[in-house]
Amino acid sequence: MFIKLYQITKFLILKIIYFIYPIKYQKVLWLIGSGRSGTTWIASLINTNNLYRELFEPFHSGICEMKLSGFKKNLYLSEDVKNIRLNFLSKKIFNGNFYSPGVEGTNKFLTLYRKDVLLVKDIFANLLAKNICARNEKIKPILLIRNPFAVALSIRNKKNWDWMNDPAVLLKQKSLLDDYLKPFQKLILNTSKNGSCLDKQILIWSIINYIPLVQFGEDELLVTFYEDWISNPEFELEKTYIFINEKPFFPLQIQNSKIFINASKTTTKSTFDILDWKDILTVDEVSSGERILKQFGFGNLYDKFSIPNRGVIQEVRSKFKTRVVHF
Repeated sequence: MFIKLYQITKFLILKIIYFIYPIKYQKVLWLIGSGRSGTTWIASLINTNNLYRELFEPFHSGICEMKLSGFKKNLYLSEDVKNIRLNFLSKKIFNGNFYSPGVEGTNKFLTLYRKDVLLVKDIFANLLAKNICARNEKIKPILLIRNPFAVALSIRNKKNWDWMNDPAVLLKQKSLLDDYLKPFQKLILNTSKNGSCLDKQILIWSIINYIPLVQFGEDELLVTFYEDWISNPEFELEKTYIFINEKPFFPLQIQNSKIFINASKTTTKSTFDILDWKDILTVDEVSSGERILKQFGFGNLYDKFSIPNRGVIQEVRSKFKTRVVHF
């Protein structure tokens, strides 16, 4: 009883301190991506000097304040919609006034961090990122993409975790259907009814990556690939720091550093094989997934060696501009 009372008291005190602490972050880096895309690991690489305050998935329906605001996994908000409760909560988050033990993780106390940089990472916020960023110009969003087959397989292996498992759930958001999903409605319903677990996850991956890609302008969103971080982390770090107007600071041999070798706290793997999913998935599973990806223009996003093709991103954006879509 005493321990529980102590924990509640500590939580309330810290919540008040964080809410009133006079920090005004000049730079806010928001790393978004799908679950199992490597966001936890990439966030640790970006924060390799451990000087940024890092928030772990504040946009999560498991957090009481988020749930009360109406947030749910992969909630969509069009750019012109004003959700008063969610906008207030997001302002708290990106101003650094939000506190939750799970979100704060192993962070040290506020005074030990630089007072100008905040790093936030999320896996269920892709579809509202544009709306939030439109109301806060200091946010610099980064979209992390990983091979959809690797992502879908990893989610299938972690099936007891808190995922979205049915793509048809997204159709219940009318504004999302009207703005973006009408051309894919038949595909979504058919996959929901007849598709495998892998098909459903590849479809969800396609939707939550497609929408921010076509919403944001090229200069508004930094698109980065998990596979590129494995092959050349120094180059990806430099691009990230340039994007947020930050002076590059990282070890010259980051690939040999402990933070690089230890993939992340959400996986037991310490090796990087971007082709390991090919040894597990059947030819039919891959073919089925490829048919889904092609519908969104992602068919050639990766070559046979799982190396990303950035030109496909440009093609997806260009084709979207020619669509007749209701806004």
